[in-house]
Amino acid sequence: MGSALLVAVMFGSGAVRVQLGAGTMAGALLGSIALGLGYGLVVWSFGGLSGAQTNPLVTLLASAMGEQRWSSAVARIVAQLAGATGTTLIAAQIGPLWASGDTAVAGARGVAEGVASFGFVLVALGVAQRRDIKVPLALGSFATASFWMTGRATVGNPLLVLSVFVVRGEHDAGGLLIALGGAVLGAVLASAVARLLFPRAREAASCLLFVPHGVRR
Repeated sequence: MGSALLVAVMFGSGAVRVQLGAGTMAGALLGSIALGLGYGLVVWSFGGLSGAQTNPLVTLLASAMGEQRWSSAVARIVAQLAGATGTTLIAAQIGPLWASGDTAVAGARGVAEGVASFGFVLVALGVAQRRDIKVPLALGSFATASFWMTGRATVGNPLLVLSVFVVRGEHDAGGLLIALGGAVLGAVLASAVARLLFPRAREAASCLLFVPHGVRR
């Protein structure tokens, strides 16, 4: 459910930008705020139930660095793909025109996805160890900032990259692989940096993204 809503948030913020003018300051500002608030609300709403893992890269890190079982990681990723696919199919039917008019979701950009993925994972590991309400706020804020840093609404999330690829009907498979590779590389680098910066990085990975004390993962 979290992944399905996240895809809806991405395309919804794109609709705001297109309606106000994708190239205007007002469109970019309000669209990025909608993206950040939506992302934060998704994490906040589902964090107490599942950790709100809506990014498969984060799910893999929770098992590679933390204590999450690999079987749980596989189940979560399957659920993420199912949720994202459902919303993507709907978006492909009702919104291809405004999606194609938004440059923030246009094409595949490996460097941009890498920067966004690096920042998202680093922020997630930096605040997840707190296990409090600051986690959704921090990640929502980063989603807004990421839009301005990279010009992308996909936040380095492979699910969102794939959704854009499908909805826009693109055929640049090479560009898609570069974008996905950039996102993976950014996440790997962020996990390495987090180990150096945060003494409790492994503990943070075990509770990604937001699971309060006493809640079983």
